[in-house]
This record gives sequence, C-alpha cells and structure tokens, in this order.
Amino acid sequence: MSIMNEDVKLYGIYTNTTFITTDFRGIGLPTTSFNQFANLIDIISIGQAACARTQGGHCVLPKTCDQYPTLWNYSFKIQFSDQSDFLTVPLASFAADQ
Repeated sequence: MSIMNEDVKLYGIYTNTTFITTDFRGIGLPTTSFNQFANLIDIISIGQAACARTQGGHCVLPKTCDQYPTLWNYSFKIQFSDQSDFLTVPLASFAADQ
C-alpha cells in the first residue's frame, strides 16, 4: 500500500518518508528481537534508519520506499520450533510510504 504524502502542511516532518513497523500487521517482535532488528536495519540502511525503541517501536527512513531498492532484498524467516518448514516474509511487507 502506498500513501501519497507530499503535503507538508498535512504531514509535517513525516512528508515523503518511509515507515517500517515490524510490530504492525501482526508480527509483534519482542523487545530483544526488535532491538536486534533495529541494529541490523541501521547497518543495512547505512545509518539512515531511525528506530523508536519503545513499546510499539517502529523505524523511519528519510526517503520514500522506492529510494531503497536493495533494502527489500531482506526478509524474516518464521519457523515454529517443532517444524522443519518455514515461511519467508519480505521486509517490504512491513513498509509503507507515510
């Protein structure tokens, strides 16, 4: 889903930014996992990601999603402990232009 947000009066500091909310849309990372994710996304975004390490934490990038094509090569691997199969969830599924 893409939201056009070019109206500075309406969106203020969030104009033309990208939000990655890993605890939105059902993933709900525990604090330790979110902190690890925040460290990794800071590295792969070359320091551009700003992550709120609070309950309901999220990460913000200063540009729109299309400005980070290599970032969308990353994904989460979800696997139940008693199973050998796993589900791959692309990082892009948690991103939206805000």
